[in-house]
Amino acid sequence: MPDATITTLCDAVVTHLSSQSLSMSFTASRTYLPDFEREELTGAQVSVFPQGTQTAIASRDSQQFIYTLNVVVRVPVSPAADPDISTHLYFSEQVADALALKSLADCSYSSIQNEQAFDLEALADRNEFLSIITVTYLTIK
Repeated sequence: MPDATITTLCDAVVTHLSSQSLSMSFTASRTYLPDFEREELTGAQVSVFPQGTQTAIASRDSQQFIYTLNVVVRVPVSPAADPDISTHLYFSEQVADALALKSLADCSYSSIQNEQAFDLEALADRNEFLSIITVTYLTIK
């Protein structure tokens, strides 16, 4: 049974990220339930999950499909009153840079967004660096 295009795209993002040599060792995976437990976080993790699909008319006989994925970067942080997360921010930036301008799974890269550099609550309450990068891809069918 074939996968949905957005699932194939998520898998392509995971494969692409896994092949990158970044500043931290990490594991990348596709998930459908972005429910993360801090106790299970022992190293850097990158999780990719589908956020949504939009369609628009491209021409009389074709549609443009817009696929939005969330790429979640999680790294444990040593407890401190004011933890230094500069290396974590750099790693998150590297993940975003690895995806920028990269077409995958027959879909063209459109945009990338990291509206909030990191989640303050996760850092303060769980000693966890958490950043959500939203990537958008396009295809015409």
